[in-house]
Amino acid sequence: MLVFGRLGDIKGKIKVFKFGILIFTIGSLICFLSTNFNLIVFGRIIQGIGASAYMANNQGIITETFPFENRGKALGSLASAVALGTMLGSPLGGLIVSYLPWHWIFFINVPLGIICFALTCWKLPSENIKSEIKLDYFGSLLAMVLMLMIFTFFELAPKYDFSIALWLGFGIACFLLGILFVKFEKYTIDPLFNFNILKNRSFTTNIICALLSFLCLSASIISLPFFFQNVLKMSAATTGYIMMIQSIIMFFLAPMAGRLVDHFRGTTIALIGSIILLIGFIILSITSHSVSLVGIILGIVVLALGQAFYQPANNTLIMSAIEVEYLGVAGSLNSLVRNLGQVIGILLATSILAQARALFYSIGVLYLMLAFLTFITFIFYLYEFIRNKKQI
Repeated sequence: MLVFGRLGDIKGKIKVFKFGILIFTIGSLICFLSTNFNLIVFGRIIQGIGASAYMANNQGIITETFPFENRGKALGSLASAVALGTMLGSPLGGLIVSYLPWHWIFFINVPLGIICFALTCWKLPSENIKSEIKLDYFGSLLAMVLMLMIFTFFELAPKYDFSIALWLGFGIACFLLGILFVKFEKYTIDPLFNFNILKNRSFTTNIICALLSFLCLSASIISLPFFFQNVLKMSAATTGYIMMIQSIIMFFLAPMAGRLVDHFRGTTIALIGSIILLIGFIILSITSHSVSLVGIILGIVVLALGQAFYQPANNTLIMSAIEVEYLGVAGSLNSLVRNLGQVIGILLATSILAQARALFYSIGVLYLMLAFLTFITFIFYLYEFIRNKKQI
């Protein structure tokens, strides 16, 4: 994602965004037409490349297009669209595989991709960017290898019982590769990632908070279905309906929360969102011990309310804290830490659920940990809120 974000800053975000949609559509078509496993893997790789390209630049395009006073509403609408996709994706996928062969699940992306590509060509303005800045190819290679190692390990760790030696060896390898990447980026003329960006305290603080929040939300989303089906003995369909509550609330409230970000300081709305999220995790921790369905649904609703306030504010603070020439990198880093947070959240949830004897007890412990991590984001925003008040 960092590579495509930087390409967006150099060549034009809309160009890279269009490229991403086109490549993702081609990858989906390859998966649909595949006749063997290797071809499916190849198609999924193409899909991943395309998704990385458009996900790295969508927030940058929105930030450039909308003035500061309307940016929260715009990014809130983006969060609403993501929630709608999440809400419709699983039922639509289930419907397709129920009545059609499994590979048709990839075909749905083809007409949608064509429509999206046509809309971007029609509605988004053409770019004529002439930049003498060159892409940092070696830095891009280092970044891709480092991210591939990290994500692969987090994906495989829940499935295999890795030894301490392997954990340690992996950690040392990533650390050394990370040091090499930082050193190279500091001394190259046109770095892939300018580490001076991290000196911007508002940007760095909100990136850390984005990582923590998506870690917590991912862990909750992955753990609740286990609780519903194994403890409360619910069917998969009922579980799916309950899990849709979060997306429904996000869909309706995120644009409204974005408007609040435009009228008040983003830090204020993010602080309110972190408080609501903290309350939601505490409710889930308590009610999971008492095995109360009403209490758990209440906790899910509160979490969704918190996320609806928190996400547009956090995105606006991140994208508004950085210079225009680095918007592509900023948006790609934001998307990257979200994905990293989701992967770590899955690893955390599955590790805790696998170790405990009683599922209701382990989920209670998990939500206490998530409440603690959310409390850290609350402290961050409380500090920024007090600091902003003193400057007024």
